[in-house]
Amino acid sequence: MPFFTHRGLRLRYECSGDGPPVLLLHGIGASADDWDLQLPDLQPGHTVLRLDLRGFGRSETAGWFSIADLATDCAAVLDGLRLGPAHVIGHSLGGAVALALALARPECVRSLTLANTFARWRPAGSATSGWRATQRLALLLRRDLDGLNAFIAEGMFPGPALEALRESVRERLNANVRADTPQVLWRTLAAIGRFDVRGRLGRIVAPTLVVIAGHDSTVAPACSLELAEGIPLARRLVLADAGHGLPMERPAVFNAAWRAFSAAH
Repeated sequence: MPFFTHRGLRLRYECSGDGPPVLLLHGIGASADDWDLQLPDLQPGHTVLRLDLRGFGRSETAGWFSIADLATDCAAVLDGLRLGPAHVIGHSLGGAVALALALARPECVRSLTLANTFARWRPAGSATSGWRATQRLALLLRRDLDGLNAFIAEGMFPGPALEALRESVRERLNANVRADTPQVLWRTLAAIGRFDVRGRLGRIVAPTLVVIAGHDSTVAPACSLELAEGIPLARRLVLADAGHGLPMERPAVFNAAWRAFSAAH
């Protein structure tokens, strides 16, 4: 299991395949393993780099950090492995990191794919979504991480049809729990709260695909629409009945859309 050391922190990554590089960036509480359903479609013809963001999976962390710090980590790994410019795919938190990377180091980014993500986070507009955000914070305050992970999985994949996927994600989130997980989650939430690049979206020069889930109860779909409207070269893919776990919920559709988009770049 390879690690890359940047600013004294060991960052775990996995690299496989051959061809133009693709960097995959996961959401909060997750790890590089969340992209397993993308690998079969991405590895043929691409070098796929999956990274555990600072403090998640098996990557180390120390102290408070910003979204820009996470983007700096990504740039360091791409530079160190000589893999840029890369197609960068980010989900939720990973999409915010991808945005920060595209703004700070545009030469590292061949294209952007942003799923269920934001330039400035806001919850979905319903009262239910506000209640869910409050519940997540309450569970974190109680350090009930098993309850928190079950609650997150239920919000990402609601309904009986997605029960197997929901249980699989809950187990994966629990497997990612470490002694420092509560502190890392608070620091990540603080970084998300400070992140706002809405006024800089027009500076992004990379071709961009914005993937929008109409039933996202974690990130307001309006946040994704904001990206599609603010980034000059953005295309959009709208799945009106998908939720926050869209890349895992609809992997065939997501992967096919990415292949068609990336083929032009």
